[in-house]
Amino acid sequence: MEEKYFKGYLHEKIKDGFCANEGHALVFIYKGEKFDSNRIWKLYKWSGDWEEILPNIFYRHIKLEKKFWEFWKNEGFEWEIRIMNDPKVWIEVYYDEVPVGTKTLELQWASDKAVKVREKEKKYKERWDVDDYKQVGEDFEYVPVSKIAGFPDMLGKGMSGCIQLFNYSKRGIYIDHDEWNGEMILTEVLEDSAKDSEKIKECIESNRCGWLYQRYLDGTLKDLGEYVKLNEVDGKYYIGGRGKHRICLLKRINAELIYAKVYKWAKK
Repeated sequence: MEEKYFKGYLHEKIKDGFCANEGHALVFIYKGEKFDSNRIWKLYKWSGDWEEILPNIFYRHIKLEKKFWEFWKNEGFEWEIRIMNDPKVWIEVYYDEVPVGTKTLELQWASDKAVKVREKEKKYKERWDVDDYKQVGEDFEYVPVSKIAGFPDMLGKGMSGCIQLFNYSKRGIYIDHDEWNGEMILTEVLEDSAKDSEKIKECIESNRCGWLYQRYLDGTLKDLGEYVKLNEVDGKYYIGGRGKHRICLLKRINAELIYAKVYKWAKK
């Protein structure tokens, strides 16, 4: 595997009678988790040598010593990190300029997996910002299923009985509870399986959604106690907090309408 190498330092320097920080700290993302200096130092044994602090990630920390009378010299430390680049692992490396935590992190490098994850986040998470809107009404109504934006991004707790999440998980494509490190996230699994007639048949015959399909056929799906929630924003409908399985099912069988409580939003 290709090796990536980064080096930096943090100094405290006497300047005009005051102590001013210089340099930049290391921050990296590993499989979705953020590791700043404090977390890195807890993993490091302070040997001064290279240590594997996470799989295929090696770190070295060198403290800069000085005598107490050498007040004009810098004090602090230098750090180095070596990363064996596995394109299937989500890793990002950032520099945190001093004063640490006060500025935007500067991205230095991202693995192939990290680039794909960020692209997915942009596609699936940037829908609409509720802070930019105000609610102007709500009502029960029939909504064209084709106007509902996308598939659900979650289905209750865990795989929630979804046969497609279960099957894609068995194939190693979807990772339950850690979807961003899998080949597909939940929404992609639902989109992908909706293109396959055999998989749609699996859905309507499954324990989880088969009974919903029967309720749809006999016209009683709208009578379920927990109603579907949708948010109407700029002419589009976004999935709310209820009815995700019903929405997913009706989208994949190309149903015309769904009965829902619609919350209407307008720009502030």
